Amino acid sequence: MKYLFLAAILFFATPAQAAEFAGYVREVSGDVTIDRGAGAKPLHKGDDIAINDKIITAKGGRAKIEFADGAELVLAQNGSLKIDQYVYDPKKPHDGKAEMTVLDSAFAFTGGWMDKGDKSDVKMNLNFGTIGVRGTKIMRAMNGNECWIYLQSGNIDVYNKGGKVSLKPGEGTIMSAKTKAPAAPHVWPKKEIEWISANVAGDTKEWKP
Repeated sequence: MKYLFLAAILFFATPAQAAEFAGYVREVSGDVTIDRGAGAKPLHKGDDIAINDKIITAKGGRAKIEFADGAELVLAQNGSLKIDQYVYDPKKPHDGKAEMTVLDSAFAFTGGWMDKGDKSDVKMNLNFGTIGVRGTKIMRAMNGNECWIYLQSGNIDVYNKGGKVSLKPGEGTIMSAKTKAPAAPHVWPKKEIEWISANVAGDTKEWKP
């Protein structure tokens, strides 16, 4: 039903509207705002999300976004999400492209129709680099000044000016600077997975081995 709803919005929109529309807000709690270039305003459940929108979560804030292709992103507190690019045609789902910037906060992303192919058509820019997404479920959290990334399913490439690594399901990596290559992937133990899951849920405790 939700995919039919999103497809209907795109079908009945004008070409300009369809080009701008990226998704909508499924859930929101706490202090969350949206900035469309004219200052931040409160974000509400059911609001549309468009290209160039910036969503900001304060302490205790949390938002869940559903994109037009069925992808979902949960943004935890103390961070931001900006939609840099979003081109999606439900008749040609694998020809779309999306790019977004997620800074500071923990998040969980579940891919939709757009990233089911072999190419990384969805890109996520982070504090110290970029993730190229292919049919993916991922989680990210900041641990001090490090960006920790865990892959639940699918495939991702994590890269920056220092180099690139490719993750398999169950593996994670760490980035600490834009010019330093991501750490070699390693299989995460249960405690690390529980830690990053808790961060997505709103717990900002740092990981201490």
